[in-house]
Amino acid sequence: PQGKLKQTLMIYKLQPGQPAPAIIGRANPAPTGTRQLIIFYESGCNNCDNEMNQLIGNYPVLKEKGYKVISIAADNDQTIFENTSRNFPWPEKLCDFKGFEGENFKNYGVIGTPTIYVIDEKDIIKGKYARLVDTGVLN
Repeated sequence: PQGKLKQTLMIYKLQPGQPAPAIIGRANPAPTGTRQLIIFYESGCNNCDNEMNQLIGNYPVLKEKGYKVISIAADNDQTIFENTSRNFPWPEKLCDFKGFEGENFKNYGVIGTPTIYVIDEKDIIKGKYARLVDTGVLN
């Protein structure tokens, strides 16, 4: 399948309890047993900016709880991406400059931002959310 059909199938396939796809472009995959919070965002998106600020403010708590944060941008411009991501305290900030056509966006079936995936220590999807507060990881 190609295009919209492939995206629709990925959205259906990526439900809680399913294995998380590998993230393309990572320098090193997360060690086995690591919980992950993957956020797909776009610079300049108001809702994305709000969620990224929430992540920045709560990063110490997330880190203490054992979550590795990975941000993946839908940006097409390297300067915009670098200016936006430089304030993120987590080390994994990815962007392939292909926007929503990027492999990670396609592999995770992301059609809107922000989209947050919670992945457990066995690389299983626990949930997909639009807001950090809804993930339950801060509780």
